[in-house]
Amino acid sequence: MGRGGACFFRLAASGLLLAALSVACGGGGGGSPTEPSPSPTPSVSPTPGPTPTPTPTPTPTPGSGVSFTATSTGPGIVLAQGAGTNSSSLVVDVRAEQVTGLYGLAFDLDYPSAAVRFQSATAGTFLGSSGQFSLQVFESTPGHLIVGATRLGTLAGVDGSGLVFSLNFTPLANGSGPVTFSRNTAFRAEGTTMNLQWAGGTVTVAR
Repeated sequence: MGRGGACFFRLAASGLLLAALSVACGGGGGGSPTEPSPSPTPSVSPTPGPTPTPTPTPTPTPGSGVSFTATSTGPGIVLAQGAGTNSSSLVVDVRAEQVTGLYGLAFDLDYPSAAVRFQSATAGTFLGSSGQFSLQVFESTPGHLIVGATRLGTLAGVDGSGLVFSLNFTPLANGSGPVTFSRNTAFRAEGTTMNLQWAGGTVTVAR
């Protein structure tokens, strides 16, 4: 082989060697191999807490309405709240409790006229039915009643306990006040007086 052919052979061989090295080293880029990207961390939604319970609106406390509170339940002549009492009417019963020989009553009664107004009186049955019993109630000034209640004719006095009559009032305004007896007398069939206890009470209007 001539000198020129030998030089060509060496150059060709050198080119093949460089090409082989280039392929072995990953080509002519010269950079490091690309690493795989890490997998993204999945997002976690926060666990919802318990739903707060709404606070209920307080219910307004209603007023106590209309009432009568007795001072005593006897024995004697006492006042008590009547069964017909409601938010628009007050009934005060005049009762005899554990009496002997009662024929009639006479008294004045004062009540709080700013809170209630007297309307009427209704006879009970303790001192007799119609024709045997007379009831008179007169309001001389606001808040002051003059009362007379008696059996009629030659009837004997009554023993025991029961309703003599009821006083009916209409509520006017919130407030309270005493209901009191004055100039009070109880008497027997022959006209003699009786020594009895008398007990009033308190009216309350709160609506």
